[in-house]
Amino acid sequence: HYGAQRYADIGHDTRQAAWLAIAISVVVVVLMNNVDPLLLRLGIESEVVTLAEGYLRAMSFGVPGYYLYHVMRQMNEGIGRTVPIMVVMGFALVANVGLSYVFIFGAFGAPRLSVIGGGLGSGITYWLMFAMIAIYVYRAPGYEAFALWTRFEGPQWPTLRRLIGLGGPIGLSLMLQAGLFTTLALLMGTLGTTYAAAHQITLNYAGLVFMLPLGLAFATAVLVGQHMGRGLPARARRIGYTGVALCGSIAATIGLITYFVAPWIARAYTSDPAVIALATSLLAISAVLQAGDGTQSAAAGALRGLKDTKVPMLINGAIYW
Repeated sequence: HYGAQRYADIGHDTRQAAWLAIAISVVVVVLMNNVDPLLLRLGIESEVVTLAEGYLRAMSFGVPGYYLYHVMRQMNEGIGRTVPIMVVMGFALVANVGLSYVFIFGAFGAPRLSVIGGGLGSGITYWLMFAMIAIYVYRAPGYEAFALWTRFEGPQWPTLRRLIGLGGPIGLSLMLQAGLFTTLALLMGTLGTTYAAAHQITLNYAGLVFMLPLGLAFATAVLVGQHMGRGLPARARRIGYTGVALCGSIAATIGLITYFVAPWIARAYTSDPAVIALATSLLAISAVLQAGDGTQSAAAGALRGLKDTKVPMLINGAIYW
C-alpha cells in the first residue's frame, strides 16, 4: 500500500488487524492460564510448574496490549518508520526492569511477589508499550493520510481473510520455529535443572545476537514490498539478494565470534561449573547454526515482500519438525 500510495488502505488494514489482535489474544490468554496440566504431563518438576504457572498468569493480562502494540509496530515498519519503535522499546526495557524489580522484591511498599512479580511487571509494560506507540501515531505529523482514527469500523471479513491469508503462514512459520525451541526447552526440563539452565543460557544468547540479522531481514521485507508497490521489480530483486547476502555474512561473523568466546559467554550468566561446561558446548553448536539461520531469515523476509509466505511455511515445517 505504501509503495503504491494507497494511504487510506493502510488505515483500514490497521484497524482490521486490531480486531484480529484482540481475537487472537483472547485465545492466548486462555492458554496461558491453563498450561500447568501440560507441564506436569511432560514430567516437569511440580515446583517449577507452580512458578511457571504464576508467572504466566500474571503476565497474561498484558497480552491484548502487547498484540495491539504489534499492530501499530508493524504498520510503522511497513511505512519505514522504525525509530519510534526503537524509542518505545528503550522506554519499555527500563519500565520492565523497574516494575519487575518492584514487584519481585517488594520495593517501595509494593507486595513481594517473587517470580510472579516478574510476570506482572511484564504485563503492565505491554500496555505501556501500546499506549506509547498509539499516542505517538495520534500526535506525530505524517500519519494524517492514513486516517487511522477518523472512524470506528467493525470487523470486515474480506479484509480479515486477506490479512489471515498473508499473515497466517508467517505466523505459523514463526510458531513452528519457536515451538521447536520451546519443545526442546521442555525436554531439557525433564533432564534436570543443570540441563535446563544450560539450554536456557544458549537460547537466551542466541536469541539476543539473532536480533541484528532479524532486523535486517525485516528491512529487506519492507523495502522489497515498497518497491513492488511502486512497480519496480528489478530494484526489489536487487534489494532482496543484497539483504540475503548481508544477513548471512553478519550472522556468520557472529557465529564465528560465539564459537571462540563461548566459555566467557557462559560465565557471564552463571558461576555454576557444571552449567558453564554444558552451556559452553551448546553455545559452540549454536554458533554453527547462526549463519544458516541469518540467511534463511533474510530470504524469508524478501519473499514476504513479494507476498510469498506459504512455501516458506511449508519448508520451515519440514525442516524444523
